[in-house]
Amino acid sequence: MIALDILFLVIGFVLLVKGADYFVDGAAALAKLFNIPTMVIGLTVIAFGTSAPELAVSLSAALAGSNAIAMGNVVGSNIMNFFLILGISAVITTIPATRKILKRDYLISLVAAVSMLVLGAVGMRLGRADGIVFLAAIILYVIMLIKSAKSGKETVEVEDIKSLPPLKCALYIILGLSAVVGGGELVVKGAKNLALALGMTETFVALTVVAFGTSLPELVTSVIAARKGQTDIALGNILGSNIFNLWMILGVSAAVHPIVPTVEMIIQYKEPLFDLALLVIMSLILFVPLYKKEKFTRGTGVFMLVFYGCYFAFIMMRSYGIINLF
Repeated sequence: MIALDILFLVIGFVLLVKGADYFVDGAAALAKLFNIPTMVIGLTVIAFGTSAPELAVSLSAALAGSNAIAMGNVVGSNIMNFFLILGISAVITTIPATRKILKRDYLISLVAAVSMLVLGAVGMRLGRADGIVFLAAIILYVIMLIKSAKSGKETVEVEDIKSLPPLKCALYIILGLSAVVGGGELVVKGAKNLALALGMTETFVALTVVAFGTSLPELVTSVIAARKGQTDIALGNILGSNIFNLWMILGVSAAVHPIVPTVEMIIQYKEPLFDLALLVIMSLILFVPLYKKEKFTRGTGVFMLVFYGCYFAFIMMRSYGIINLF
């Protein structure tokens, strides 16, 4: 059975990654037809496309009652996106971070994390009302980005995005989303069964195996963009994905099926909240030097990777009872 669960995970991840890849190609090409700037594409179209696996997994998990996977997947993906993927990208090449981006998107990603912390801690649940608040927030964020693009405040640089005819764009988007949804269901099924078979908590599997699998599109997109020198897309993809993960994915998941842990699962519910608080604290610590230098340097990237290594060791010890916080 373990071999079958691993097979479900592998097939699911392949569908998630390839589906997201097709979706991003189709959506980005469609955005190019409307002359939308690269930073806006990175923060919206590509961020939504690379967040599609997290949406499929968390929504499937919420509907299946696997609240630990629904929350742990989003929180684990955000920590992995910021510290591991952005860290790797910064080691590859220095990533400019203008004060405008830091004051807008970086801080909004922190606001998204704090809002999820507050609403998630109130009553130890994320209800439909919470989900609606998150969805309203992401809509306002997207409207703000569109207005910024229309005002001409963003630089138009779309020549590196593949051009596709409108019909092919639609086909890529439909096929991509279909693969993502199917892959998400397989990943949830495989991850849940694997956690039970190996005696691990659903939270640990969600924060590591599932988070890594659903973050593969962000990893591929940002690292390739960094190697090509497309630092706008590398940074915009990560910040946009983290905002979409919290407000859109948990918003949709909670609105469709409230995330309410049972008494037995309350500790596993608290763990991702603690990890999210850790993400907020470390992001605030990094904000000051980033604001002064306006860039992610190689040294910053190394620091972020070291922190992620320590965090991974911490959640592994917590999963096996070596460290007990609650």
